[in-house]
Amino acid sequence: MKNVLPTLALVLLSGCTVLMPATQAADEANLFKEAESSFSQERYRESYERYHTLAQTHPNSPTAEQAAFQAAFVLIYHKNPEKNYKQAILEFEAFQAAYPRSMLANEAATWHEILIACDRSKTDELQAALDALGRKSVVTEKELQLARSEQLASLTERDRLRSENDELSKKVNDILTEKELLVKEKSLMLHERDVLTKDKAALDIRIGALLEERKHLLEAKGKLEKSLHDLRMVDVKMEKKRKNMRNEEKK
Repeated sequence: MKNVLPTLALVLLSGCTVLMPATQAADEANLFKEAESSFSQERYRESYERYHTLAQTHPNSPTAEQAAFQAAFVLIYHKNPEKNYKQAILEFEAFQAAYPRSMLANEAATWHEILIACDRSKTDELQAALDALGRKSVVTEKELQLARSEQLASLTERDRLRSENDELSKKVNDILTEKELLVKEKSLMLHERDVLTKDKAALDIRIGALLEERKHLLEAKGKLEKSLHDLRMVDVKMEKKRKNMRNEEKK
């Protein structure tokens, strides 16, 4: 048990016990990532504010529980030059009240006990809290193993979802490609329609001109037929005169 206690304390101080959910809403994930980024860059005040804001403004978020614990943890982190143990006590109390069934509830309770002991400067209580931490380390290890199993399952599910997403993306790309082809075909058809419309307009003009020409030709034809008729009538009259003249000559 004595060997487990320092190891667990080192893990807790390095922040490695914090497990992020595999999936979460984009805006909440961004807030959590920004808080983590601030922590890794040793901007601890900024990191605390971001964790605290996420826990307060998104209490139902999958990351709210983790953010609330991290906000308290930042206040006691050994590299944080602005440690605030009294505020950390309040933060861990609030965490236990808000998430009594959390996997981190025991850990929060342990830190709460240690901080109270330190704040009161009672060495015996601190030792008792450390002993309790050692006893709880076994339970915590089991919970961590369970969490790792759940994380592995979540990662497997995430990979499956990513695979499905890749397939959907490919289908979407195929649909978009097909859509582009259809748009191009439609554009060509519209162009052809415009050309045909122009050709039809030109054809209509040509037909109109031909109809007008036909009208003139019909009028000319009528005049020619009338002239032919008149000539025939003249020929008939001339033929009658010639017959009359021949008859008179015979007499």
